[in-house]
Amino acid sequence: MAKAEKPVPAEVATLLLAAAALERGDNVRARALAKQVLTSALPADENVKELVDLAAQYTSDTEPVTATLHSIAACIVTRSSVPPKTYLLALACAVAFTLLLLLALSRY
Repeated sequence: MAKAEKPVPAEVATLLLAAAALERGDNVRARALAKQVLTSALPADENVKELVDLAAQYTSDTEPVTATLHSIAACIVTRSSVPPKTYLLALACAVAFTLLLLLALSRY
């Protein structure tokens, strides 16, 4: 008979869910799950095959990621955040629209 595999710790399972959510494009869920891992207590054994696979998946030439819960969760949080440039562009559009509306109302 084959041996049963060791169960994956809860924090690693949560991190796997966060990585899957990020792959699907669900940045909000991925960020929330990664923050949950960051705030939870770390398990004693971090030598889990899944962590090594995730670290290899998120490692780039400029930003290496170690196979620890904290570094992988931090990487998911940074990858799932919306850059402030998007918010600034939306604010600039709203200000421009408001100015044009005020000009049109003052003219007529």
